[in-house]
Amino acid sequence: MTEPLKATRDAFLGGRIHVFQPRHGFRSGQEAVLMAAAVPARARDQVLDLGCGSGAASLALATRIGGVHVTGIDVDEAVLDLARMSAAENGLSERAVFHLGSAAPLEKSLRGRFAHVMFNPPFHEARSTKTEARQTATHGDDALVAQFARAGLLALKDKGTLTAIIPPARVSELLAALHGKAGAITLFPLWPRAGEAARRVIVQARKGARTPASLMPGLVLHGKGQNYTPEAERILRHGNGLSLQPQTGGAAPRC
Repeated sequence: MTEPLKATRDAFLGGRIHVFQPRHGFRSGQEAVLMAAAVPARARDQVLDLGCGSGAASLALATRIGGVHVTGIDVDEAVLDLARMSAAENGLSERAVFHLGSAAPLEKSLRGRFAHVMFNPPFHEARSTKTEARQTATHGDDALVAQFARAGLLALKDKGTLTAIIPPARVSELLAALHGKAGAITLFPLWPRAGEAARRVIVQARKGARTPASLMPGLVLHGKGQNYTPEAERILRHGNGLSLQPQTGGAAPRC
């Protein structure tokens, strides 16, 4: 039996859902919501959240799309307990379920089952971490992004979509893992403010597709001060989806 974690109860989507998160471990924020918003799922689709943590992305997606079913897997049973508590808190226990599991190797029962896979994999941060739990969640080895990508491709049905949110420095690793196995790759930068370098990129690909890659204009998150731009506000506060599909005429994707 795992020891319960000290947790906080945090509001997401403008208070539409609440998520229990470790008080001192890795904590989800806007990245989880943005990733979930980009998943092009429909009602009755099966979605896998690899490395789901406390379940913020899973619950955001299940809230945005009625009827979608999300399975989250993670290697930390104590964090999964929080995810299950959060699902119950938000009345989503039937459509957001969480299991102990790993990307390497991916459990055979999960292979070829899902229309969509999403992941926000562990990655190296420039700053040091304060707790072992946070270090485990954010400091992956140099091949971990590729490992998540390979597991995601195994879990997908043919033509299913894979959506990841990663730092720009890890994009080449992800693209190499997708080469020859997925196409229709879309790169969608997230700019902290206009004129600043992107700190995260949403990458989306379709298993078995051969369509060329696209680089999208992306999304500026903040305007003046700490206020979100109207486009980011619609996603992060109001629960709108985020289309990564290229638009005709070179226009930015509508949120």
